[in-house]
Amino acid sequence: MLLVLDIVDLLQLDEIWSRRPVITAFTRLDERPDYLNYQFNFQIEDLVPRLSRLKRSETWRTSRRSPADDPARIPLGALSAEQLQELYPQTEATQQRQVLFQGVYSRYVLAHYRGLAQMTGELLRELSDVRYLDVDSCVDQLGVPRSGSPEWIPAGITDEIRALDCRYDSTEPGLPSAFVVAEDFWNLFVKATLEEYQSAAARLHPSDLESQARCTTMLQQVADIAYAWHRSPSVVGLCYHITA
Repeated sequence: MLLVLDIVDLLQLDEIWSRRPVITAFTRLDERPDYLNYQFNFQIEDLVPRLSRLKRSETWRTSRRSPADDPARIPLGALSAEQLQELYPQTEATQQRQVLFQGVYSRYVLAHYRGLAQMTGELLRELSDVRYLDVDSCVDQLGVPRSGSPEWIPAGITDEIRALDCRYDSTEPGLPSAFVVAEDFWNLFVKATLEEYQSAAARLHPSDLESQARCTTMLQQVADIAYAWHRSPSVVGLCYHITA
């Protein structure tokens, strides 16, 4: 099983997906790096003719609220299945919404970790011992980060993640799952040193220098996302389990 940690600016993601007009969203998204490499085309040059086609369509004429309504002013998350089908007729609307959301999500990921869940968990527990921390406040018995309260995250974005993120599958009870990482988890890495990472790795593999180096690198990678999480009040850590 894989453990995936994303550090995501969910407040900006919510603004672009749920609030800003589609024309504004595409303008902003085209300038942002595609962190997870979903490679969705957010160029205005591609969007404008699609919006023009939608505006002339029967779908738009029957759905608009007034003659002055413009499809360019609809937020991405508010596009109906019929409107998406007009914009992207070559793709089934449900699939297109998923691809569109993943493209937006990818551009608001600030840091990302992907590693074997068991090995990562064992390392995290060793690190907590090295740093004399209460391991049970940071990770569960499997070494997976404890989940925290999602209450402050926009509910619509939480629903979209569960509905549209391809890594989340509600048909499999418990796995894969996605949850907000508890704040206490990041205490493992506050002011942690390279020597502490190396000590944790040595405790796990006392006679294997190659494995020690690999585990030290893994802890540094998790530390990098911990620091990204602390830099801004608008970002949050999301944890996924993915069956390999």
